[in-house]
Amino acid sequence: MHSEEIPFNKFVGLKVSEKDGVLLELPEDERCCNHLGTIHASAQFTLAEASSGEFLLNTFPDLVDTTIPVVRDVEVKFRKPAYGKLYAKAECPKEEIENLRGALEKHGFVRLQVKVNVIDEKEVIVMKAKVDWVIQKREKE
Repeated sequence: MHSEEIPFNKFVGLKVSEKDGVLLELPEDERCCNHLGTIHASAQFTLAEASSGEFLLNTFPDLVDTTIPVVRDVEVKFRKPAYGKLYAKAECPKEEIENLRGALEKHGFVRLQVKVNVIDEKEVIVMKAKVDWVIQKREKE
């Protein structure tokens, strides 16, 4: 299941982005605004968290049926007021990606931090997040 198919994300309006280097986007919608007319913090958080999950799906498609990923911790920094359509870019150190399968096999679970930048249409970073995931092997039935 991709992030845009999750009921809450669908409700908010998240979509897989066609923009280069971007995972998901949050279309401009007044329902996502706060009392100041900017994009609500919770809408930005939803975009960041979902994009970190989409990053995992795209990076480890072979683990979808054999693992259970769960968010353990999130650190968020709002940098600028956000307006209009928002996009999210995610990354993780290459060595952590390369070592994940071995650590998962050895321990049965692994922690992985995905860094996400939420940007506006002018490529300005409006929010940064660090999403810590615990990825656990599914028990065989």
